[in-house]
Amino acid sequence: MRIYNMLKQKAIEDKIYSLILGGIIFVNDKILLIKRASNKFMRNLYEFPSGKLEFGETFEQCLKRHINEELNCQIEDIVGYVGNFDYLSENGHRVRQYNFLITLKDIDNITLSSGHTEFGFFSISDCNSLIDISPEVLYTINVTTYNKILNGRKR
Repeated sequence: MRIYNMLKQKAIEDKIYSLILGGIIFVNDKILLIKRASNKFMRNLYEFPSGKLEFGETFEQCLKRHINEELNCQIEDIVGYVGNFDYLSENGHRVRQYNFLITLKDIDNITLSSGHTEFGFFSISDCNSLIDISPEVLYTINVTTYNKILNGRKR
């Protein structure tokens, strides 16, 4: 898809070579967040299900693989690109996370990977009250929710 190539090219221009792809999942106007384990980088923070784009992998393959690995779920649809944010890795390298609104085939049997300790479906006000969430993830949630309201779309 053309948007994926444009996003990759922008990252290269910005000299960012580590890309993370995140899935934003709304169910009944609540967003799915997973909490990182205490022994992982960015420990105990809520985040979107996400993972690193591997060499030779397409954005779609990466999203599908990480949603399956982290949630034991299958993607039904990649609805669209939401936005991105940058952060520093554990080694101090700049990383870019591209986020996509996705839908899942079955959310009733979520099983978390060992890198995460819990998950939940949070309203926008719940998200804004969380203390264990990064400003970047919270900003993305607020922008995505605002855009959903503007578009009048329910997911």
